[in-house]
Amino acid sequence: MPSPFPGMDPWIESPIHWANMHIHLMTEITRRLNRELTEAFVAVMDENVYLLPSREKYLPDVTVRRTPNFATAVEVLEADEEVREPFIKVMTTHDDRHVVAVIEVLSPVNKLGAGREQYRKKQLDMLEGDVHLLEIDLLRVGQHTVAVAPASLLSWHGTAWDYVVCLHQARR
Repeated sequence: MPSPFPGMDPWIESPIHWANMHIHLMTEITRRLNRELTEAFVAVMDENVYLLPSREKYLPDVTVRRTPNFATAVEVLEADEEVREPFIKVMTTHDDRHVVAVIEVLSPVNKLGAGREQYRKKQLDMLEGDVHLLEIDLLRVGQHTVAVAPASLLSWHGTAWDYVVCLHQARR
């Protein structure tokens, strides 16, 4: 059955479907880029690793220790959850394999809570570096995260938007 929402599919934002769609999209972008790039460049998938506070669905670690009065104390240690997110690097094929561009398809992790903070730090490093950054935001959920102020997008486009693609050229 075709989507009742022309031009969009809100079901891809579901946590059940997003991870699968995200990895397939990144794989297809990488495949198509490699067909078009000259021999001097190659597109490869890599992954960001985010450490996020554990979620309720995961059981925390538990330790038991003896206190000075020999009573037993139970401590609950909430470990951070490791979340892996794919991204694409376009690199030179020379010996130095210099990264010239990064493509990020934003996920809910990039737009919410601690994951958003970690992504913003990485984003700032790329914007200050010698790397082109292409950010693709296909999600309505979460905070605005691409490196363009929402007011700038509104003044340029003149209307509200759900999806955005931003290209930041190195050294600009």
